[in-house]
Amino acid sequence: MKLYQSTEYTISQGLRRMHQSIATKKVSCLPGCCQLLKVCETTCGDYVLIELFGYFPKPTDGLLKQIRATASEDRNHVCLMLSARSTAQTRQALRAHAFTVVPDSVSVFLSQRKRWTLGATSNDLMLVRSRGIQWFERILAFFNVWTWFLNVFILACLACLVYACLCE
Repeated sequence: MKLYQSTEYTISQGLRRMHQSIATKKVSCLPGCCQLLKVCETTCGDYVLIELFGYFPKPTDGLLKQIRATASEDRNHVCLMLSARSTAQTRQALRAHAFTVVPDSVSVFLSQRKRWTLGATSNDLMLVRSRGIQWFERILAFFNVWTWFLNVFILACLACLVYACLCE
């Protein structure tokens, strides 16, 4: 699990976030384990922090709104900020050091991955349709959602392959 999480962090933080930081100056996920915000109207003002992010979902809210409010809240805050403040910038610090604890059990690890995946996908769906998002970030968000849906087809193809091999 430690190797998987280290690899995942290297790819997502070291490659994707670095590209976002350099190309668009809008990193869409600042993970809670290493997030540092300048407290100002753009990042933590009443509109962003209280009206958008501080929302507690109602039972009548849609599934995506429920997920965004309860899963991967660090990413949700940044995505809400970027959609509400088109001039906001988020960057990745190259020399920052952060440490996180990898879950001890497989069940906790899988639960964490499920929460992170649901949060990331629902926030990417929000970025695809939100105003104020750069076209490049909108395209990246769209492909992130699309690749998530591809996993279902890959698993279905593997299941068909196993079934075909067993039935011969």
